[in-house]
Amino acid sequence: MSMFSKADLPAFIAKVDALGGPASAKAMEYWQGMRYRPQMKVNEDLDPFSEAYVDQQLALYHEISGRAIDQEANEQSDFNVDHHVAGANAYAMTNPNSMVRHYLRLSHLIAVADLPANAKVLDMGAGWGMSSEFFATLGCRVTSVDINPSFVELIRRRQLRHGLPIVAAQGTFDEFLSEDRFDAVLFYECLHHAIRPWTVIERLGKMLKPDGAIIFAGEPINNMWRHWGLRNDPKSIYCIAKMGWFESGWSEAFITACLQRTGLSVKIEASAVPTVGHLCVARARPNATRPAAAAQPSSAQPGSFDLARSYARGDEWFMGPQHLIAKERSTLDVQSATAGATLVLGVENYRRTSIKLRVERNGTTVQTLALTDRKTEVRVPLMAGANAICFVSDTWVPKLELGNADTRAISFHLAAAHIEP
Repeated sequence: MSMFSKADLPAFIAKVDALGGPASAKAMEYWQGMRYRPQMKVNEDLDPFSEAYVDQQLALYHEISGRAIDQEANEQSDFNVDHHVAGANAYAMTNPNSMVRHYLRLSHLIAVADLPANAKVLDMGAGWGMSSEFFATLGCRVTSVDINPSFVELIRRRQLRHGLPIVAAQGTFDEFLSEDRFDAVLFYECLHHAIRPWTVIERLGKMLKPDGAIIFAGEPINNMWRHWGLRNDPKSIYCIAKMGWFESGWSEAFITACLQRTGLSVKIEASAVPTVGHLCVARARPNATRPAAAAQPSSAQPGSFDLARSYARGDEWFMGPQHLIAKERSTLDVQSATAGATLVLGVENYRRTSIKLRVERNGTTVQTLALTDRKTEVRVPLMAGANAICFVSDTWVPKLELGNADTRAISFHLAAAHIEP
């Protein structure tokens, strides 16, 4: 892998521009395998929801972009509005192969969200308005919001041209308000521009109907950061450095926590449809009786393994179909709305002898125990806010101790997790 740094940025941008810009095949070939090496060292042990962590990511943004964050000034695009108003679609594209990826994403999104007839949809960061138009042609009533006044003009004029049930408004993720209540809030390739997505989700979640949904697609869920941060791939670095865009990405556990802390139950999936490319869909619906992270009757309740998996730092566990398998150090990132809640874990020991286990919460040991039984319930007290629950344990090799083919150094198996208030 080839690394480049701040000093290389002017030459990197000039080279990409000379090759036809970030969307050109020549530019993609040029930067294949390249990654940005930051000078700013972000402390990933900080609470990812804290202002201290946000400040470090903003310092990294300043390093790459050379400017202070100003999304109303920087998150803009210049284009010929008249040309796009007259286009067959909002992108003014005529090649169906260039459009089908977007329609496949949105079609799958709608199927997962299971929207009602005449659904009211809030399309945040609507951009060109392509997703708004698609939803409107399906009978949805759409409110389109974007920070760029040119995009808002484009959406309004195309709405007048086609007579679609769309209302366009200029606004930001952090400031848009509406007295309407929506069946769905949609983010299509845009939520990653939010500096604090958890506050955006919390605000807009209050605009949902009782059975409404927050849905998104085309968002960057990856393992570049333990929680979240600016993406270091060449295309993202180009957009940050040249345009000043805020291009962040999240771990699956982190964006799940952002949704759950608002009291939403979450489903995230990656599409197996090759023509769709990278697709992530989060389906979140308010639970009528309790938040997703509230008490559940037992660790064996269906879905509690999915909850455990959503907490796990993916690179610190072996992922099985019914268990998370611990390594020597394995961490769960758990958000708790209040102090005094308890994380309840269904732990299984497949070793013939005991497994010594130390449990740390945010770097402090809270308990030590020996897993002597096949199944053990482990209870960990939680603090309000972010809890990094780290398990430090013995490891063993099943091939050596049981005679099977598994040569991994493993510890215990985690079958389930839930939180009791």
